[in-house]
Amino acid sequence: MKYTNEKEFTLSYTGLDKNAELNTLYAIELAQNLMTEYFGSFKSDNLRLKKYDNALWVLSKTKVKFFNRASWLDQLYAKGYTIKNTALRTYIESVFYNQDNKLVFVALQENAVIDLNTRKLRKIESVSYPSDMEYEKSVKDLSFEKLNNEFSENDFYYNQKIYYTDIDFSSHTNNTVYIRHLINTFSSEFFTQYQIEDFEIHYLRETREGELLSVYKKEYDNNVEFLIKSEDSEVVRAKLTFRNKN
Repeated sequence: MKYTNEKEFTLSYTGLDKNAELNTLYAIELAQNLMTEYFGSFKSDNLRLKKYDNALWVLSKTKVKFFNRASWLDQLYAKGYTIKNTALRTYIESVFYNQDNKLVFVALQENAVIDLNTRKLRKIESVSYPSDMEYEKSVKDLSFEKLNNEFSENDFYYNQKIYYTDIDFSSHTNNTVYIRHLINTFSSEFFTQYQIEDFEIHYLRETREGELLSVYKKEYDNNVEFLIKSEDSEVVRAKLTFRNKN
């Protein structure tokens, strides 16, 4: 059976940047929320997994590709679905179109199940999940890169402590919090001149309230790579590609 989650909404003020265009962070939040609701549509969201399976879904990778701009009061039409599963991973694609049926952005998200007590990976078949899941064809065939650039202390940008409001239902730092810290390494003038084409982030380990994150940033050509560490442990790696708006 094919399971999908479709949603329609108006791009509101809080989802905009200073140019009254779709905020990059908000776009990724939309994709994450759509995916969460998608899991809920077949009764496999974290509320149920935590209660009945002693487990949780965790997001391990996200890649977003932007195609057309979206502005204040634009109508967005979204659809989320599964494109592939393995024993330990599920791959969800979310597509967002505007009112002119132009593709605004596509998000590919890789998820895994962890045990609530051990925090170790579990097979998807060990939790509440449809045995008749059918896959849909990918719209843009996105793929994840290997993010293994070397960073030094010369690439250090700033430290950021994790606070209560950064913690989500899974009892760890919400994935979008890291993205906010990365986006905040740019000035507002940067987003006036440049537009993000691709953004990819890999979540390497969980962090919790009170931990101190160290953000590293390295720029080359039209690319920027990031590393977030907690003490000496890597937490997040990410990469974005940008182009001039003109």
